[in-house]
Amino acid sequence: MAVCCICSDFKPMVWRWCGGGAVAESVLLAYALRKSRKRAEILALKTVKPRLEAWLTWNHGLLPAKGAWHHVADEVGISKEALYRELSRRQKQEG
Repeated sequence: MAVCCICSDFKPMVWRWCGGGAVAESVLLAYALRKSRKRAEILALKTVKPRLEAWLTWNHGLLPAKGAWHHVADEVGISKEALYRELSRRQKQEG
């Protein structure tokens, strides 16, 4: 049984840790369920600011490297440009 939304690094790690089988599959399914619920909660928010805040909360306040920000935009269901504008606003508020 394959779970398509598991990142490629996570599945082999779980299989080694759990020894494969039903326990590993249940860990992977639980991970996929948490990830799906997180995405649904974020997409239920109406504007860019709360979506980004929710994403940052789930990801310990850390953004990926600058070249990978478009993945965040895809995950929270906004355009890259909207994400960049919000990040720029946040940077101006901090500084």
